[in-house]
Amino acid sequence: MQSSLKGQLLVATPNMGDMRFFESVIYLAKHNEEGAMGLVINHALKGLHFNDILEQMNLGKPEELIKLPSKVLEQEVFRGGPVEQG
Repeated sequence: MQSSLKGQLLVATPNMGDMRFFESVIYLAKHNEEGAMGLVINHALKGLHFNDILEQMNLGKPEELIKLPSKVLEQEVFRGGPVEQG
C-alpha cells in the first residue's frame, strides 16, 4: 500500500462524476490497508445542529448528556456518508 493520506485534505475536482463528493473538501481521519474514513468539512446542513441530532435520538437533553459549552452543542452538522458501510 502507498503511504497513508491520514491528516490530508481531499478536494473534489470539478469533473468528478460522483455527486456524493460534488464540490467537497474532505479531511481524511483514517487511511490504511483496511480503508479510509473522511469528514466533509465544507457542506453544512442549514438549520441542523449537534444538539438537534442528540434530541432526535431520544437520548435526553443534550446538556444532561455531556458537559460541553453551548457553542459546541450549537455547532452546525455537515452532510456526508457513510459512502460504503463495509
